[in-house]
Amino acid sequence: MNLFNILNSILYSKKKLELNLEDENIFIPYMINRWVSMYNGDLAVFINNFFNKSLPFECKESYFDYYFNLCPKLKFKKIDYIKKSKKEGESDEIPKREFLSEREMMLYVDILQK
Repeated sequence: MNLFNILNSILYSKKKLELNLEDENIFIPYMINRWVSMYNGDLAVFINNFFNKSLPFECKESYFDYYFNLCPKLKFKKIDYIKKSKKEGESDEIPKREFLSEREMMLYVDILQK
């Protein structure tokens, strides 16, 4: 089972899944919130308002039940995950720093004065 099977169960098929210990490692409430917000922003508002105030559940099975009961059955819609595009000439190397903090500037001044 993977994250997308869990999402399909919550949003589209509404067939209750039995989570075992291995599946609980796959079920991450943050990722469910993220994918639900990409599907429907209005539904994400309700979920985020509930979870931002407190973390009410102790186990992931309770989180799954909450999502399962809160979300209505929706039509299947492909959710396109948008990756950040690279600018031309940009590489995966460590990015160049344009700004320094005051502490870093003082450190460099001290080094240069020695």
